[in-house]
Amino acid sequence: MDEKSTIENLNGQLITLYETPNSDLAFLNINHPSITEDSCFKLLVSDDKELKHLLLFKYAGSEKVITILNECIRLTTPEIKTVCNTLFNEFGNIKEIVFPYLFLADKKNPKTIYTKVLDDSILELPDSVDVYMKSLSKKTRQYFRYYKNRIAKEMPGFSISFIENEDITYEQVSAIVNLNRERMKTKGKKPGIDDTDCEKMYRYARINGLLCLCYDNETIIGGTICSVIGKRAFIHVVAHDDSYQKYSIGQTALINTIQYLIEHQKKYAHLMWGESEYKHRLHCQMYDLYAVKIFRGQAAYGLHAIPSGIVSGVKSLTFSLKKKLKKNKGIVDFYRKILKKVRYSDE
Repeated sequence: MDEKSTIENLNGQLITLYETPNSDLAFLNINHPSITEDSCFKLLVSDDKELKHLLLFKYAGSEKVITILNECIRLTTPEIKTVCNTLFNEFGNIKEIVFPYLFLADKKNPKTIYTKVLDDSILELPDSVDVYMKSLSKKTRQYFRYYKNRIAKEMPGFSISFIENEDITYEQVSAIVNLNRERMKTKGKKPGIDDTDCEKMYRYARINGLLCLCYDNETIIGGTICSVIGKRAFIHVVAHDDSYQKYSIGQTALINTIQYLIEHQKKYAHLMWGESEYKHRLHCQMYDLYAVKIFRGQAAYGLHAIPSGIVSGVKSLTFSLKKKLKKNKGIVDFYRKILKKVRYSDE
């Protein structure tokens, strides 16, 4: 098997196992160009019957840290233990293993720090658009029906189109991104997508992308930018022109995107980060993502697990002590002050 076939086979396994852009080699190459086939390692976790996990990781020997590159995947505590035991045994100098973004079944692993970093809004899609629309509340259905009728009555030049992969242009992606930026500015928020992010989004959209484009005649006035991997879709951007606010173009683009995904037999739509009222109206469920750090030894874990306030207090006290000792005077008085502040209790 040649090198190209090996990489394609590896990526095929990653997509089959995880169905997420964050475990797709194309996505990793675009967003983390320093990660190459030669700079990362692979760990296979399997039982007697099937491959359970295929993890890519980067080994920083000088920092004594291994970082798992697969993101937004789900691991159980036993699976995390298996991975960490294998890596700690294989790399004797490693003191810490980091999973940047994990969905967790539980948080019971010892010598581990869990930090919630994001939450993902996931919508489980039924088999038909009719079933999904009927599942929404009466008020929500009325909302979408009202704007659909209003657009049809007042915007004769309105149209919606869907474009995938190689047919996507940079101008289309940047048009939606720019609408999103302007919308953030009107809310007094800093836009989260810069020109570099836009370029990366376009490059990946050409591989696994789906755009919903809302037009007023030939002008893009709203839309969505999605990645589609297997049976899952990830809606990265929802945007609309603020001057069309009275037509709810953003929500129109979103509901049409969801309907398109159902019609194309997708099973999950990820509306991505942050909790919003409209996501609950659409029946999304919230799932927390954690940064997970596992330490080899209890001492290393204990040091990192100490609350930052205590650490800074100890550092401050140590600095004061060194300063006093340097001056070599008032030491007794200084110790008395410290002892007055420190209280030990057996209660």
